[in-house]
Amino acid sequence: MTWIGDGNNMCHSYMHAAMLLDFNLNIACPTGYHPLPEYVKAAGERVRFFNTALEAAKNADLCVTDVWASMGQEEEQKQREIAFKDYQINAGVMNAAHNDALFMHCLPAHRGEEVTAEVIDGPQSLSSLRLKTACMRKKHYWNFSCAKNNVKSTSSDD
Repeated sequence: MTWIGDGNNMCHSYMHAAMLLDFNLNIACPTGYHPLPEYVKAAGERVRFFNTALEAAKNADLCVTDVWASMGQEEEQKQREIAFKDYQINAGVMNAAHNDALFMHCLPAHRGEEVTAEVIDGPQSLSSLRLKTACMRKKHYWNFSCAKNNVKSTSSDD
């Protein structure tokens, strides 16, 4: 599995998962944006760091990323765009992974920044499936609530 991008809370969660589920996590982050040292130390041999996204993705089964500037970091957006420009998941990165590798994103995504539209909207992406599932759950909840309360749904795709 490969994490590409900011060594943020999501990266920390994948590091923890690697320890619990006994898998190796390849990480590619720009200098100055690595995970916190205590998480790296705790993960030990479960994590490996790479200088480029392509190196990290080589033979991966899953490539994962998150936005470059999370909530509360909006003022750093331009600085982060420069720092992370070589850490985008694109077709080249996915081609370095296994042929049947999957892509995931901690939505919402910024197409053209941390991931290209080609990847996030492509057949290897689980992100669109997550969004569709969430929309379907919302629709079914809405329909259930309307039926329970005798309210006519105005949804055109009931």
